[in-house]
Amino acid sequence: MRFSIIAIIFQSASIFLTALAVRTMEHIPEERKIFRCHKRDITFRDFSWVLREETRTVADDRISWSWTSQLSDLMADSRNRNVVLFGKKSEVTKFYILESLTTTETSDDYTHTYEYIMLVDEHDRACGAMMRVMTRAGYDSFNLPSQNISLCYMEY
Repeated sequence: MRFSIIAIIFQSASIFLTALAVRTMEHIPEERKIFRCHKRDITFRDFSWVLREETRTVADDRISWSWTSQLSDLMADSRNRNVVLFGKKSEVTKFYILESLTTTETSDDYTHTYEYIMLVDEHDRACGAMMRVMTRAGYDSFNLPSQNISLCYMEY
């Protein structure tokens, strides 16, 4: 009996700590939002007026998962201490690929494609951004490219 109570306490503590892995803040005016990704800063001009395509799954192959579950995994990363989201994770309702910002680079026989995904709430406010880097070896056109997805952090 005593062991099960201690186990429940530790489990509750680990859930609480996971929820605090990344930082969020209240919304600020859209014009002041800047999302800093590894290769690029995404400003109001980039996400407010450009053509954007809603995306529902991370991969379009046999193994796909939702962007919502991907966001949950990224927010649980205890190594990330940056402010990565305006509002709450539960407010994010749509994910848009900013097609006009997609770039491709080639180095050492590898092709790297950088895509930027905006996280938007039900009021069409930008909540956050993710960067997806897809890497494909030049000699391997048959297999799917590897993906690395990360949260961009806020400049405010």
